[in-house]
Amino acid sequence: MLSDQNAETVNRLGIRNESHEEGTFAYGVPHPGVILVDSEGTIVLKRSEEKYSTRPDMDELLVALTEEFGDGEETESEGEGE
Repeated sequence: MLSDQNAETVNRLGIRNESHEEGTFAYGVPHPGVILVDSEGTIVLKRSEEKYSTRPDMDELLVALTEEFGDGEETESEGEGE
């Protein structure tokens, strides 16, 4: 959970739903989505949807992660010498 009363974090991440004006009840509401941050604090994957009723597709996220980081399985040569 994130408490972000002034929408500072939502704005910094670029996920604020801009159809809600500042001062309105819904100002600062983000688009639904997924943000993956690595151990260094770098955003490595960001997916969002326009409508609150739509969520990023899990299969698409897994494909994107696999393309970015591989399938997580080490080959024999990768695991040697550690």
